[in-house]
Amino acid sequence: MKSLLAIFGVKPSGRYTYCFADKEHGLYLYTRPLDDGSGRVGMVFLSSFPNCMHLPVDATTIDPTAWKTPEGISIESTNEDVLHAYHQPVFKEKLGKDSWEYREIAGIRDSERNRAYVGDLS
Repeated sequence: MKSLLAIFGVKPSGRYTYCFADKEHGLYLYTRPLDDGSGRVGMVFLSSFPNCMHLPVDATTIDPTAWKTPEGISIESTNEDVLHAYHQPVFKEKLGKDSWEYREIAGIRDSERNRAYVGDLS
């Protein structure tokens, strides 16, 4: 966690979830450590929508070109890029207020799910 947080100019402070926003690139990222006390990264969630609510958010720069899959897919990739790299999905799900994606927004309350926008399709 220390080295990841250092990239964003933050020192560990004992928080469970560290939230970051890059207004210039319109990117949002949060990270959490593993629950085993090892100090290792357990989760990183990068999105083009605000993904932290009711939690402190640090302003930073998130370089969109640094976050890519081995196939070259990034947050800036189009649907067509993804289909070209990975072909047709095994399944598609229309997103609604009960979709699992809402659980990925750190700090969201059940009463706020109908106001949070995470996209139209998974």
